Amino acid sequence: MVESINEDRANEEDNRMTASFDLQIEELPLNPAYNKTLPIFLATNSDLLELCKKLVIRGEYHAWYANLPCSNTPRDNAPEPAADDTDEEQTV
Repeated sequence: MVESINEDRANEEDNRMTASFDLQIEELPLNPAYNKTLPIFLATNSDLLELCKKLVIRGEYHAWYANLPCSNTPRDNAPEPAADDTDEEQTV
């Protein structure tokens, strides 16, 4: 009897936590980070298409992978330094 009461309480707490978590996610506005699909390296594309041929990637996704834009030019993803950052602060 005591065990079932404890289980009920635990389930109620789990449900409350899940419900509040779901509400928080639903209220967040999501905006696209990019205006178009970013290109991937040709080598990466080749590897992905090979996985498609071997059926490691499900067939329903093959067209999506086949149509990904590719590039040989590496993209600089390093963040820009903040306007108030100086070289003096970086040297220790």
